[in-house]
Amino acid sequence: MMPPNQIRPPKLVPGRCYPVQARDDAKGIMCVFPKGKPVVIFNVGSVKKAVVPNAWQMELENLGLSIAPLVFRKHAIVQYEHELGVIQELGDVFHEFQFQRLINWHAGFEHTVRPIRDRNFIDVDGTYDVLFGNGDTVKLPWWEVNKGLVPLGTHIIIEKSIFPIAFQTRVPQCRASHVLGWLRYPEEMEPNNLIYVAFRVIEQRSQRRSDMEDVEIIGIPIEHCIVFNIQDEIPRDACVDYIYL
Repeated sequence: MMPPNQIRPPKLVPGRCYPVQARDDAKGIMCVFPKGKPVVIFNVGSVKKAVVPNAWQMELENLGLSIAPLVFRKHAIVQYEHELGVIQELGDVFHEFQFQRLINWHAGFEHTVRPIRDRNFIDVDGTYDVLFGNGDTVKLPWWEVNKGLVPLGTHIIIEKSIFPIAFQTRVPQCRASHVLGWLRYPEEMEPNNLIYVAFRVIEQRSQRRSDMEDVEIIGIPIEHCIVFNIQDEIPRDACVDYIYL
């Protein structure tokens, strides 16, 4: 979803790619100080342009562009064609030949003005790399990723036998075949290829399921996570919604 217009100038992190969309629905990216160069680049539809940093907001208006928000920082899960995938952090998304092709590029833009550590997940073509459970990495355009982003709190069920060995003794031994949890995004962790699921924790001797003691967040491989967008579809008779303390 794109904002209808720019209410106030957005604050952009230097070196990071941001998705943009024009009024004619052309889509692309922009970046302030790519690789520390004193330039702003626009790559939107057929427009591949360089402008000086103090002119980028004016150029944004001239091109009729809106900036889409980055909807995550380090870790995100996408559902695409009923499959779950983890967005991959990219390496260097800028190459010298790409700079040279920009309209208005000149020698002054070659000078690096500041060291910048990029943390880009989106490349100069406006696509993300998404790793799926079968091991395939697929490039998806940013608008598909924004549309398929799995929200925090989405219900996920995990088969009991899949739990890491360290947690096996804490999984209830009952007829239910799965444990119900919900999606969490671990801001404090570095990007990796696990899906993080939060589970209710109760005392093993507790007689009431409502006696929640804590929450345990466990990283689960992509291929073992089953997501439910509609709560009523969760097979309650096949699930418990807690693990033991």
